[in-house]
Amino acid sequence: TIIVELLMLGLYVMFWLCTPMPLNTKTERIFRRYLFLKGSACICYGLFVGIMLRVLQVELAAVFGLMSFFFSFIPEVGALFAMVLPVP
Repeated sequence: TIIVELLMLGLYVMFWLCTPMPLNTKTERIFRRYLFLKGSACICYGLFVGIMLRVLQVELAAVFGLMSFFFSFIPEVGALFAMVLPVP
């Protein structure tokens, strides 16, 4: 019973998150610009992490650079996770 309730709650939240919100054009423009700038900053961060790790001759530098790119999208703690990844 509790499992069914959690499953129903999960489905409800997924449908709620997937429903598009009505936005006016200014809000949509601001949101698109934010995503573009955030994505650009994350690409640069991941690229530079990969380059620095390659210069330091760390194995799997490209993988750590890619993971840094993805983790940098997480606010506050993403960069910390990305920094801890290459530590043996």
